Amino acid sequence: MKLIDEELVKPEVTKLPSDDKKHPFVGKRLSEIINQGLPPIKKLIGELILPEELTIIFGDSSLGKSAWAYSLAKSIHRGCSLNMGNGVFFENECGPIPVIYFDFELSDRQIVSRNEFVEDKEDIHIFKLERGEVIESDPKECFYQLKMAADGIEAKCIVIDNLTAISNDLEKGENAKKFMRAAINLVKDEGYTVIILTHTPKLKNFEPLNLKHIKGSSTIGQLADNVIGFAQVNTTNEGEAYIKQIKNRNYRVSYGANKSIHTRIEVNNGVLKHEALGFSNEMDLLFGGSGIATDKAPDREFYAMAQIYYGSSRKAHEKLKEVGLSLSHTAINGHYQELKQIFPDKVSAYEQMDKNELKAQLDLKSPKEDVFLPDADDHLKLNEIPF
Repeated sequence: MKLIDEELVKPEVTKLPSDDKKHPFVGKRLSEIINQGLPPIKKLIGELILPEELTIIFGDSSLGKSAWAYSLAKSIHRGCSLNMGNGVFFENECGPIPVIYFDFELSDRQIVSRNEFVEDKEDIHIFKLERGEVIESDPKECFYQLKMAADGIEAKCIVIDNLTAISNDLEKGENAKKFMRAAINLVKDEGYTVIILTHTPKLKNFEPLNLKHIKGSSTIGQLADNVIGFAQVNTTNEGEAYIKQIKNRNYRVSYGANKSIHTRIEVNNGVLKHEALGFSNEMDLLFGGSGIATDKAPDREFYAMAQIYYGSSRKAHEKLKEVGLSLSHTAINGHYQELKQIFPDKVSAYEQMDKNELKAQLDLKSPKEDVFLPDADDHLKLNEIPF
């Protein structure tokens, strides 16, 4: 019998297309990176916005994001620090950087209402979309168009107002990733500073700001270098808002929940702008607290306990209303959240208490003396336990 040729029985080895290609990575030793003589990072708008980085500014409409963005743009263009008043001051260490402001939101009349007269030498360029023209939907092509416009006036800082004008369906993670990659390439590879304004459709009334509130996929906040949020202050005073620093890759967050920037939108000399009222705790701005210490808000612990005992802020609101304590459920939740932030161990202890013990503590702390609070729906008192 004839033997089969050994060459015919050798298994075939499938060769991948990438086997002959070099990998796409560039490697350096840590010592090389440290010793390559990179200059220290300079502040552009204090620690809020840094040069050659991508910053996202988000918030509800009618809170003055555009008015503040124009203030940022003028400070960057002039190379001067931003003074918002009342000790709220953001240093500029970079000097003048030419700015191009893509305004897809405001009419010329609205722009006039937000800006005072400026000299030509310190004038930012405002670009709008020409009638009949469209912005490329592909992120790479879109940012190439923006870059061409910026290069035409030698601008190295790009402000985009707002995100929806240059993007499409960023709720999808893959679309958001492509968009952010194109923006980051403009920053990292081309040396531009990019500031993008956007809205937040996900924010409930008086909810503390975080990355999830940015319109679109969570990828946007995750990939941005810096994130700054705007929200409304819970007050009867008109025009009050606060600005919260949520993310910063290079510095610790300095203007976060414990030191948000409390502002009031005012018209000074015919110009709409943010005047700072100082720094405040975010929970106090949202829920009307008078300080971070419990002794400055003596009922805070009571309402926090009520939310725990009744099971939710809404149930607590309904039950307490029966005895004339008509605090809104959002305010009740605010007291709970703030107490949890300041005294997490105390809140944890309340959450582990027996229902009878917690109810007894709640009655002792009630703002209404000699009034027994309603029992929770799921509270089975000891004397009702069958034998």
